[in-house]
Amino acid sequence: MTDIKERIVVVRNPVSSHASDVQRMVMSPLVDHFPRHQVTELWTPSADWGETVDAIAEALQPGDTALVAAGDGTGSAAVNAYIQANIEGVKLGFLPYGNFHDMASTFTDRAAQKNPVRLLQSQTGHVEAYPIDVRKNGEHLRYSVLYATLGWTATVASHFDQPGVRRGLQSGRANLAASLVDITKMYFKTRSTRVLPDFYRNEQEMPQQKTTDILAINGPIMAQVIRSQVPYYTGHDFLSKDLDVSGLLRNIGFLGKSGLNFMLDTKLRLPGTCVSSDRLRFDDASVPIQIDGEYMSLTDVSELMLAKDASTPRITILKTT
Repeated sequence: MTDIKERIVVVRNPVSSHASDVQRMVMSPLVDHFPRHQVTELWTPSADWGETVDAIAEALQPGDTALVAAGDGTGSAAVNAYIQANIEGVKLGFLPYGNFHDMASTFTDRAAQKNPVRLLQSQTGHVEAYPIDVRKNGEHLRYSVLYATLGWTATVASHFDQPGVRRGLQSGRANLAASLVDITKMYFKTRSTRVLPDFYRNEQEMPQQKTTDILAINGPIMAQVIRSQVPYYTGHDFLSKDLDVSGLLRNIGFLGKSGLNFMLDTKLRLPGTCVSSDRLRFDDASVPIQIDGEYMSLTDVSELMLAKDASTPRITILKTT
């Protein structure tokens, strides 16, 4: 049994794609290695993201290490709960027990993904991450530790939230190849459907009309596909990139470099602009957005601000990669 003073809170989502494995792969090893009274579990509400944030925030105590054994949706809720709770000494860790697990892939190496004890005992330490503050019409909406996207790419995330798709993924088809096949089919069916309304960027006087997607990349992995190889979350900037997904040739440089980074683990920097903020103005429009994989359809949007500034809080995350 390993001595540890901090409380370990395992955050579980009963409807995550690999929820049935958490007891055997996470809880059992932890109670075998740590005093049982220091290992607790938190079952999150399954339907409402805001309720999940509140539940995690209310459960956290000073010095806790919260291990998220679920997907990126629950991970995003834990990040926002961490900031909402504002409790001293709390650390987050991520284990891949959902459909998409960019957070676990970013911060937790393969050995520690299969062994939560290794994650807690790692000598690599932790990282202070700076999330993107996403604000709608001047009011805080959510924090994003890895990425936020607007437009067609956001609607892709909504596809995987459909009950039938999620049940299929839970039945054992949850892998990157199957997800890519689904996305490819969606692309050729919907690439000509423009879901991002015209917008004005920063102080522009003319609207941008051909952009179908805006990417704000804060981490090295986005949706397990786009690899930037740059941990923007460690600094005060993020990568802003506009896309027009209606034509592949228009994005060949971006997609080509990302593909090489993904397949060959190269370190190519993706084209885009490093910014500390991006102000987008709309004419009270409906805007599809996904934040760390969680989809929302925002209505009555006059302004969206994505920013990292002096007021942006830092998040302490266990890191073994």
